[in-house]
Amino acid sequence: MRRAFTDRTRPTFSPFRFPFPCHIPSLEASRPALIAGCWRGSRPGAPGAWAPLNDRGWGIDMAIGHFIHAGDKTTCGGTVLEGDNQVKWRGVVHAREGDRVTCGKDGKVYLIVGGIAHMRSRGRKMAGTLDSASSCPCGSLLIHSLSSATYNSNRSATTANAAPTATATPFAATRPAHTSEPTRNNLQGHGQKSEEEKKEDIGITLRLGLFFDGTGNNQANSALTEQCRREDRQQFDEEALSALISHCARYGYRDPDEGGLFRQVPDNSYGNAPSNVAYLYALYPDNTATPASADSATGFARLYFEGIGTTSGGSDSVLPAQASGRGDTGILYRVAQSPDKIKDQLNLFIQTHPGIQIRTLEFDLFGFSRGAAAARHFANEVLKPDGGLLAEVLRGGRFGLASSFDWRRDSRLNFIGLFDTVAATVDPLRGDWSPANADNPGINLYLPPGCARKVVQLVAGSERRWNFALNSVAPHHQEISLPGVHSDIGGGYPPLMEERLLASQPRTATERPGQPLDATPAWLEAQHEVSRLQSLGLPGDGEIRINAWPVQGTHPIQERTGMQALVGVVLQRKVRGELSRVALRTMRELGTKHGVPFDVINDNDPRFGLPADLRPIAEKILAYVQGAPSKLSPDDLRHLWARYIHLSAHWTPSKGLLISKPAPNQRLVFNNRPQAGYPQ
Repeated sequence: MRRAFTDRTRPTFSPFRFPFPCHIPSLEASRPALIAGCWRGSRPGAPGAWAPLNDRGWGIDMAIGHFIHAGDKTTCGGTVLEGDNQVKWRGVVHAREGDRVTCGKDGKVYLIVGGIAHMRSRGRKMAGTLDSASSCPCGSLLIHSLSSATYNSNRSATTANAAPTATATPFAATRPAHTSEPTRNNLQGHGQKSEEEKKEDIGITLRLGLFFDGTGNNQANSALTEQCRREDRQQFDEEALSALISHCARYGYRDPDEGGLFRQVPDNSYGNAPSNVAYLYALYPDNTATPASADSATGFARLYFEGIGTTSGGSDSVLPAQASGRGDTGILYRVAQSPDKIKDQLNLFIQTHPGIQIRTLEFDLFGFSRGAAAARHFANEVLKPDGGLLAEVLRGGRFGLASSFDWRRDSRLNFIGLFDTVAATVDPLRGDWSPANADNPGINLYLPPGCARKVVQLVAGSERRWNFALNSVAPHHQEISLPGVHSDIGGGYPPLMEERLLASQPRTATERPGQPLDATPAWLEAQHEVSRLQSLGLPGDGEIRINAWPVQGTHPIQERTGMQALVGVVLQRKVRGELSRVALRTMRELGTKHGVPFDVINDNDPRFGLPADLRPIAEKILAYVQGAPSKLSPDDLRHLWARYIHLSAHWTPSKGLLISKPAPNQRLVFNNRPQAGYPQ
């Protein structure tokens, strides 16, 4: 973990009187050397004895601003509530753009807007008197408390004191205003401290990562059948392969081909590979097992929630959970598990860090599909004025929480990362039989503006299923559409699988004398569908064709007038599952950019590696997410469809139901809107 920039670690020069701009991408507490060497001697005759280099290479006069810290006041009487605990000056944390600030007039909590363009800490601009303001209705300026913490700005004298434009949007309308004091934090609860340090040492920040898996996804069950999804099973000797086939058969894997690839795979959590939620969980830091360093100001713990309708080591609950999203393993049940799970993690954390006090709780939330719906519902529990489900468990003085811990003041949402939210609930008792609507009673999906420091959703741009309507976070939050269907984004597909699908809706055709079957309207419509699929890039190395099946039980009169048949398009091909790894990398990059300390992805790890033909496309997608214009060519998209994008929308029945039928034109999308009674 990064070291706090304390008096003990700072260099001998004054580190916060920076004559920038220098070519420094970020101000990191662990890298004080980055700020060295930025002074430049001025050219003789140039204004100012010391000045930074401008674009032409020589110094110019600049306005002097002051850094803003936690506890600083605003011109309307508000208070800056927080800062970056990893960047300190004289024991006080520096504030950044996006940190919370109260309004002295209406008592609500807002955000700092604007920051020093050339100085960042963990991706966010540092707050300064010349460049930052409060977003409260007063548009108040920020008042510095430390005269020695200064920086130079190349803003002209006429603009140096102009506040940035601010929109008056509360950080969270459900949170009352409060003040906070600058803190010095230490993760070790033992050791000798001065009386002054004891007064300042009021606890650390604990960040909890909560990971809600999708419908039919369960990392433990996927682990039990990991060997069943291997592509190199032909390398096993006869005895080992026989034992593996027997093991996999217990979980529903049948009919292995000559290479050992199973043609029949169970349609449940044992047939799915781990999802991106499970992989992100593995990449998130965990200080319940590995103690944090002694001078760290932040600790981390993580919680995994089994996918909707699954139980580790048990059978999946198709009815009611997977079919309706409700029941004992449904969306609301998973959220209801959170208090006990959080309590367990807090106990583990304080066992690893005896004597520690937790002053602040911060949450990073991740979810896929209905798990994303659960993550959104959990966020609303955090936003409730009384703490919702968590209020009874998370009280001051319990489970390592400081005695002064106040749920309303000392908890917040950091990053919410969602993979293609699909709530798709049904409730027959209320007369709701369709998952393809926005009726999800009791489930709070609305994410209001300012509910978290960052909300982002990766959307399956190729998904078309009627029963997989998207619950959007737009227009209030960022959404990024990526090529792929639902599980191409959230993960769960095996590395290689075979699709045998009815790709079009069967149509009735009548073959008559003088009108062969391939001249009927049904056949011509099927030809049109074949052309559409081929234009996408299908079938790749597979086969796509038009089939006809005689209609059973034809009436004798119909036989005299012509032979009736059903006509449809059939697709058979093998499709790869690595496209979801691009979405995994995308979410990891977005999380890291906004302060989530994920571990690096090892390209040599077989869980994360990308095939050679996918890497150039992945690089383009990641560049697009970082802000570059989209450069995926039509050939790129055809290649993805040929090898990587699954055909999730089709007309193949499952258990007698058309669960995967396509939407008539395009995928249904429901906007991010509050429900009645929000946030209760």
